[in-house]
Amino acid sequence: MFLIKELNLEDIPELPGVYMFFSKEKKPLYVGKAINLLNRLRNYLKSKSHDQKTALMLSEASYLDFIIVRNEYEALILEMTLIKEKVPKYNVQLRDNKSYPYIKIDFNEDFPALELFRGKPRGEKNVLYIGPYPDGSNLRSLLRYINNVLPLRKCSKSTFKNAKSFCIRYQMKQCLAPCVGLANKEEYKKMLMIAKDWLSGDLERVKKDLVREIERFSSEENFEQAARLRDSLSYIESFSDIKIIDPQGKLNADAVYINKLGDISLVQVRHGLVSANIIKRMVNVEPANIHDAMLFFLYDFYSNIEPGKIVFINVFLDEIDLIERFLEERWGKKRKIKVIDEEFLQGTDLSEKGKSKASAKYIEILKIAKENLFAKDKINVFRAGFERLSEIFERKISLAYALDIAHFQGEATVAGLSAADERGLRKRYYRRVRLTDNSMDDYASIIQALKILFKSKIESDLLLIDGGIGQLDAALKSLKDSSSIVISLAKEEEIIYLPDKRILRLPKNDYALRALMYLRDEAHRFANEYRKHVFSKARKPLNNFKT
Repeated sequence: MFLIKELNLEDIPELPGVYMFFSKEKKPLYVGKAINLLNRLRNYLKSKSHDQKTALMLSEASYLDFIIVRNEYEALILEMTLIKEKVPKYNVQLRDNKSYPYIKIDFNEDFPALELFRGKPRGEKNVLYIGPYPDGSNLRSLLRYINNVLPLRKCSKSTFKNAKSFCIRYQMKQCLAPCVGLANKEEYKKMLMIAKDWLSGDLERVKKDLVREIERFSSEENFEQAARLRDSLSYIESFSDIKIIDPQGKLNADAVYINKLGDISLVQVRHGLVSANIIKRMVNVEPANIHDAMLFFLYDFYSNIEPGKIVFINVFLDEIDLIERFLEERWGKKRKIKVIDEEFLQGTDLSEKGKSKASAKYIEILKIAKENLFAKDKINVFRAGFERLSEIFERKISLAYALDIAHFQGEATVAGLSAADERGLRKRYYRRVRLTDNSMDDYASIIQALKILFKSKIESDLLLIDGGIGQLDAALKSLKDSSSIVISLAKEEEIIYLPDKRILRLPKNDYALRALMYLRDEAHRFANEYRKHVFSKARKPLNNFKT
């Protein structure tokens, strides 16, 4: 470990490796990797232009250390390992980094139950561990579901051992009552195998097994058992139809979507069905290091959970080849990581763009991940966000609008107005307008749009303009007599410009900022959707022209 103020840069090799900054108390501040350690550390220690987060980290750093490795791949793996082990103050981290659960089936027992298990499988003889599963709450729900459908033992080992008579579950046809000798071992084992396939996500096989058992019981004239399994089959079919992505049951893929705040939504599809849909939160994330957050998540999550054959993500990574190599080494099979551009998630016609060979079903998985993140987050964000906005502006903010201008190279210029209150987006208040000024002058377009839209007495507590100080000036000129608070939100750094031209910087996880970002992004989506419609309509005569 070197004291930074005494460090001679000539002592640092021009080799790949991992570097670590420490505080004066020698607590880890930041871990990073580099193909060339000298070049990277020279940039840190000699450059005067750093982003706010890096500048803050360097102001706290007193010590530096580095480890030399043979190549970029080893640097990546070591970097990720050290981040997990040392939890540096300024690195991106998973907020919730709990262990992943398994289902345990102990075949040393005559009638084993499905047990939820956390920790590392112990490797006992005749004990099966299924998993791990990415989400404990979803697994508990699935386990309850399976136990309601299949007549397996639910009681503890002590209750089972000391039972004198069957319980109410036997009367409800939810258990075969092995505790009092009413269950056949072979029949029970078949039910266990069906549960195993279900827990593995192969519902098509589960349904085939149940159909076979129903036919067997019917041929043996055991109509009560056949009827019970027929009810189970109907229950499973009603469950699976909702989540089918690939009716042929061949799709085995994951989708990982990350937003600007470092919130991650993951959807897993196994055997054509959505098998997991979870949300993870990252900390220390800025728009500039979204790729770092995605990279760390892929390493951390797939160190424990086996990925699908393809993993779709929504941000570009320079290290895709390295992560694919890591997945192959970790799980013994090749996996591919594919990037689907954000444009494709907003309904862009693939034939027009030609940027991706991803089929509609692949895009659909990533869309589900994105929509799931938005749906689960937006309710809390808008409720808490409007409370925060009321505090900031010292007046009740009940309804807010956001305006965005969209055009295609100066053509098909339109404006979109989105609206929200503390309950979420309020589409009944949305407005859109086609502008006659088809120039690329954003300011003129804002003035024209607001004159048209607010001519009909549209009033709100807050009006958000997509842009910076110039866009805000244009809006204020157009709305001199409005009682609305007019502000603007600049992309990238997400800086809020206030009516008196002051700047308001809020933390990226502040609910007020998050609500404004959702509202702004919705106005952008709404305006661009209308712009595409106007542009295609304007071009239609040319498309139909015959020579």
